[in-house]
Amino acid sequence: MPRGNPSPKLAITVDPDIHEGVIAAAEEENVSVSAWMTEAARRSLMIRDGLDAVREWEAEHGAFSEAERAAAPPTHRRRSGLELRLVLVRVVYDAGVLVAADRNDRLVWADHHACLELGLVPETTAPVVAQASRSLRQAQLRRRFLHGCSITEFSATSAHEVGMLLARTGMSDVVDAHVVLTASRQSSVVLTSDPDDLTHLASVLAEPVAVRSI
Repeated sequence: MPRGNPSPKLAITVDPDIHEGVIAAAEEENVSVSAWMTEAARRSLMIRDGLDAVREWEAEHGAFSEAERAAAPPTHRRRSGLELRLVLVRVVYDAGVLVAADRNDRLVWADHHACLELGLVPETTAPVVAQASRSLRQAQLRRRFLHGCSITEFSATSAHEVGMLLARTGMSDVVDAHVVLTASRQSSVVLTSDPDDLTHLASVLAEPVAVRSI
């Protein structure tokens, strides 16, 4: 008798080139093919749910104009070398972004939409969600905006790393430190309403972290 809640098995057929790509990607990331496929499916579903949530928001507050789409800050892009080609980069939200989204800031929603359309899942952290929840006026943020976000947990290992980062910088905000460390693991852009403190925290890390104000 199997114990617990065993994962269901799913047999699928893929084209040979896709099969080769999946095998290579799983080996490169040092995970099983099953784990790689599960994560890919999870991200795809999250993007789909996130885009559905944005469409719901647009239905209530009006569709984005071309000007709003063009004005959305390129948090998810950066120049690469002399070719000036655009490279996708990860985005991490701090509490200010979530609060702005709850206030129906159209530019924040437009940028969030742009990330999802490019196949990027913005990240935030569990402490950020907890902090922002103190000032959220409506439950719609969790129902909509966070549907298209990956939420990083605050683990025991993270707790030690956060403490050491705060000691090195003389800072005291656990939430900010966790955001910066989360971003550093993926060389991400942090979108924030408090750029000064996060920039100071990021300045002592070996991995580069770009910080941009909303």
